[in-house]
Amino acid sequence: VASATLDAYTLATLKAIDAAPAPVVLVGHSMGGVVISSAAEARPARVQRLVYVAAYLPKDGQSLLNLAMTDAGSKAGPALKQNADGTLGLPQASLGDIFCADCGAAALARLTSLYRDEPAAPFVTAVKLSAGAFGTVPRSYVFTAQDNAVSPALQQAMVAATPVSKSATVTTSHSPMLSQPATLVTAILGTVP
Repeated sequence: VASATLDAYTLATLKAIDAAPAPVVLVGHSMGGVVISSAAEARPARVQRLVYVAAYLPKDGQSLLNLAMTDAGSKAGPALKQNADGTLGLPQASLGDIFCADCGAAALARLTSLYRDEPAAPFVTAVKLSAGAFGTVPRSYVFTAQDNAVSPALQQAMVAATPVSKSATVTTSHSPMLSQPATLVTAILGTVP
């Protein structure tokens, strides 16, 4: 838990970017939006486009927790518990409703079997973004219209605060990669010129 920081997540992403033979498209889901933003700040010339899928889209100085605390439509915040080991988590019984209300039984079983509480540090760390780096990378957003984790209202507010050049909407809950993967792929490809 102590080594799981926003910097560590960003460094892992930068290693993948640096190993790629050409500029990359980074797709971030949920908390991954903060990570891809941080990576684009560090390597703007190596990132062709950022695609946010039901993701937190921060401004300079914001953390995921800052954004999440403004989300009155989220069911995740009220259910979130802080653990003594430095992690944050949700009760198993809430996972389906919060993350994948439109999932079938098999996808929901996969979600619950793979779910782990997450280190708190990346949630509370403010991201540093500049117009000269992050601001030069084109951005897209895939809205999830039935999201109970990152509400549609917060998704719209984040995009209004940090505009994107392309967007798409999928009629799913928070995890379209589980409930409607083909629809998600089509949406992502539609936002990448």
